[in-house]
Amino acid sequence: SELSKADLLTITKDKQDARIKLYTLNLDTSNPIIRQPTRGQLISLLKTGADLIRTSVDYRTLIIFLFYKAISDKWNTKVQENLAKVNNKKQAYLLTNTGYYKLYDQIEDKLYTWQEITKNKETINELANAIRKVAQMNPGRFGEIEKLLEVVGLFGFINEDNFHILEGLVALFDKVDFSHFDGDLLGDAYMWILHYFAPTKAKEGEVFTPKEINTLLSHLLDIQEGDKVLDPACGSGGMLIEAYKYVAHKTGKPKPVIELYGQERREDMEALAKINMILHDIHSFNFWIGDSLRNPHFPHCDHVIANPPWNLKGYSETAFSGMANTKSIYIHFVADGFPPSSTADWAWIQLMFYYATKKVAVILDSGALFRGGREKKIRQAFLEKNYIDAVILLPEKLFYNTQAPGIVLVLTKNKPAERKDKVLFINASGEFKKHPNVRKLNILPEKSIHKIADTYHQFKEEEYFSRLVDLSQIQENDYNLNVSLYVAPKIEEEEINLQEELTAISQLKQEEQKLEDEVVDILKGIIEAKRTPKQSP
Repeated sequence: SELSKADLLTITKDKQDARIKLYTLNLDTSNPIIRQPTRGQLISLLKTGADLIRTSVDYRTLIIFLFYKAISDKWNTKVQENLAKVNNKKQAYLLTNTGYYKLYDQIEDKLYTWQEITKNKETINELANAIRKVAQMNPGRFGEIEKLLEVVGLFGFINEDNFHILEGLVALFDKVDFSHFDGDLLGDAYMWILHYFAPTKAKEGEVFTPKEINTLLSHLLDIQEGDKVLDPACGSGGMLIEAYKYVAHKTGKPKPVIELYGQERREDMEALAKINMILHDIHSFNFWIGDSLRNPHFPHCDHVIANPPWNLKGYSETAFSGMANTKSIYIHFVADGFPPSSTADWAWIQLMFYYATKKVAVILDSGALFRGGREKKIRQAFLEKNYIDAVILLPEKLFYNTQAPGIVLVLTKNKPAERKDKVLFINASGEFKKHPNVRKLNILPEKSIHKIADTYHQFKEEEYFSRLVDLSQIQENDYNLNVSLYVAPKIEEEEINLQEELTAISQLKQEEQKLEDEVVDILKGIIEAKRTPKQSP
């Protein structure tokens, strides 16, 4: 039905057997191309694509197609601009290769654009190989996309049974020219795909941090132009994108100066992070592949932000045997600061704080605030050294993969004198609205983001919401940082109007008496009827 609405499918009845329906894909490219669609039109197109591939193809195929079509459209436009300068097609190709991405192989004298590869059914079969070729020609930017193609199964995807799905996607994307799209619109398209499939993929173990929580972290850190920002558990790069957008909005510059760094242990996810940056038209970034806790590749940065895997197992001291350089990170702030093997939460905190020169904002399970043993030892040291600035309790049901509320821990390398030996606790558990699209989920409204960030920056107290707590009181509580110990949310009590209640009770009594009288009358009538002898006919 969705394909039919999009004029991509014609449904007819078989002339010989009316019970049989014939489905024909409409691949006529004579339909006018949408060159400047609204965001709504673009999302509608992606929704049609999502319905087309549902249950049959990995959702990331939609992202790969969006990426490949977008850079091809932009490449073709730049070729036309260069043709006006050199009046030679191949020279224009080479100039575009140099100034943008390489989609022309000079040795083979062959174009690897979307339009060239998908111009007929035979070449559509080469789509995955063409994207791999483009990745190989641009190794510094999105070379890892080859691994992504393997993971989503595109190399083995084109077969007789599901070839029509590929044709349908090609016809769908042929309807739009992405050459004039800005980074915001293409980036929104990318993020829409991720979040559209997030509820389903969360059940399979994938983690997506909601956009508004990423935005909150940038507001808390107040990232400045010229800063270097690191996410050592970057996933698809959404948190770094929000840091970039925060600086762009703050400075009023569409292209602010900010360096983004990230590391991700999965090659396919790292490729998605690069695609995310490219579609958002962000160029100052560097990503690495590897286990950040065991083998960090990134440099020291001004700010470090992350939503790392909660309660990750297997990172006790034995996990770092023979790794002297990495091991030193976990004894830098705390002697023998290795976490228990059951959870790496405080390993992430130490890693992030080690590589930050200014501040850290990290999202974690609330258990990191009060568990004992090794974690308590590390927590105590960080408190007594004045590294912990604020603890924020988030509302529940914000995350796709858990209903647990989660917390934000803000750490600083240079706590001002007036904040020494104090920690700000913010109980934001009531700051939510119902999710507009996903039942049983909440969202963090924009006004709540500003309220939380303003409270933190002003280090102010507000009844039932925030409180400054002296280190001495935290020590009395055995270094427990559970927010509810220090800030209890206001319990809404229903106001009772006694006069109204009294009147209501009086009315109920009157109605009750009336019903009793009616029942008595009915019973009397029945008794009387039984006493009266029947008349013979």
